[in-house]
Amino acid sequence: MDLFSSDAVFEDVPAHIQITSKASIHAYLTKAGSVLPYVGAGTGVRHVLGNDVGGGYEWTAVNGPVPRGITGIELDPWGRIERFTAVWNGAYADDALLTLLARKAIER
Repeated sequence: MDLFSSDAVFEDVPAHIQITSKASIHAYLTKAGSVLPYVGAGTGVRHVLGNDVGGGYEWTAVNGPVPRGITGIELDPWGRIERFTAVWNGAYADDALLTLLARKAIER
């Protein structure tokens, strides 16, 4: 979490989730990390590109419902993550997974 700026934005495009602020992103990743298709065991990086203002990587996941996707990362002038955007084929996800991801985004 030290890599995120205090006003960072986390987006999961197929899940229609957008979370703002480092604290809220931390809470979401703590709750949802075990079910996100781009996190955990069996997930690997396939291709990386970028420069001083950000970049992205293509990932693969052998143990989950989504076999691959891409993640874009935009950096602020101090090199911290300002925007993290995950894109994957939502057709691989059933309603239960999408609902679970949305439920994990609720802050109490």
